[in-house]
Amino acid sequence: MKEKILIVEDNPLNMRLLEMVLRARSYTLLKATDGEEALDMAMREQPDLIIMDIQLPRMSGLEVTRKLRETPTFSHTPIIGVTFTRSPFTMTFRSATSTVRKP
Repeated sequence: MKEKILIVEDNPLNMRLLEMVLRARSYTLLKATDGEEALDMAMREQPDLIIMDIQLPRMSGLEVTRKLRETPTFSHTPIIGVTFTRSPFTMTFRSATSTVRKP
């Protein structure tokens, strides 16, 4: 069974880039473009990994991650926060497994 990765990204170019990289590795990809859609999809599909943009429409990636971490199902699911900013707050948001700065 292929691992499922949920990509949460509102920028179409960034979404395509992540898709290209991950599809080459034969993962099953799930996509969401805003925070509410991401939360719904994560609850429904239970991905093995979530790549979460921090700044999203309708609900921030920080808020989505916090809500997911409150659910036992997602207490140990790896969540990688992705952001353009160098803000210490977003780069170290504690609910994420890791954070990566966009180039």
